[in-house]
Amino acid sequence: MKKLYSIILFAFASAFANLFVQQTHAQTPYYSFSQYTSTYANLTSPISLNNGNLWDFSIPTAYYPLNVSPLLSNFPVFGDYNYDLRVYGGTAQFYNSGSQQIYYMNGFGLFYPDGMKDKGTSTSLSPISYQVSGTTPNRILKIEWKNAGHAAASADFINVQLWLYETSNIIEVHYGSSSITNASTTQLSVGIGHTYVPNSNMIEDDFLENGPSNPILSMNANAFYGIPTNGTVYKFTVAAAGVAEINLDDLISVYPNPSNGKFTLSSEITKGEISVYNVEGEKVYSSTIQPSNHSTIDLSSHPNGIYFINIKTENGIANKKLIINK
Repeated sequence: MKKLYSIILFAFASAFANLFVQQTHAQTPYYSFSQYTSTYANLTSPISLNNGNLWDFSIPTAYYPLNVSPLLSNFPVFGDYNYDLRVYGGTAQFYNSGSQQIYYMNGFGLFYPDGMKDKGTSTSLSPISYQVSGTTPNRILKIEWKNAGHAAASADFINVQLWLYETSNIIEVHYGSSSITNASTTQLSVGIGHTYVPNSNMIEDDFLENGPSNPILSMNANAFYGIPTNGTVYKFTVAAAGVAEINLDDLISVYPNPSNGKFTLSSEITKGEISVYNVEGEKVYSSTIQPSNHSTIDLSSHPNGIYFINIKTENGIANKKLIINK
């Protein structure tokens, strides 16, 4: 599969460098964290993403695209459905071009300019591939980085897999045999985040801090230093309060849209938080869903343009685009 070059690459690098900024509206983690051990096994006859081509994610480079739509029919991240998956070195991201938001799933995220790279020099020795196991509606998409190199030391090698579970929406990171020079001082990004692209503001982040000896999930994570041992599995499960069991788009509507700045939100849900952001990622409005099932959103004092409304309920999160045209 040919690599596609991304115009948002430098936004990605900036977001990576700011993974631990305070999120704009989340009060409790959307995901819970646990860990267990399981024998690590390389994927059997996986489908290649790099197709034998050399790759290097320690420098500004491309991603490998993967259309998840035919692979997982029910896999929202932070309650949002996206199918444009972009595979980097040790991380995968869903990108929503409409709302300009990125959903990170970091298994072995190395901070730029450090990064994974192919151990080969003329032909690839470090395949990036994927495989789908199981049957609908309980399939698992597995993405594998096999014998990946490390920009900081040519002798280093990394084996890791990212597992995405259909329906249950569990995200797991499976760690294989890896050897990293100065592993105890190597900083990783491990967890799940949700970023607004234009200014790299983190909307929500559920990342790990401390290190493999005592990993703790935090919404304002400090550094995570060290490399999990072979057979370690980190598991991220949607917390009970955040389970998206229904399609919120079917239960929430905003009209008229476009409007002169005054919108009506109609919802079959009676409890939830409403936040509106401008294209700079700044929150310009916040409120709660009214018990009457109809809420008035007055943005008439704001200039014409595109805005994004985030509606967080006990059943999940809905995002919609608003247009003001006076």
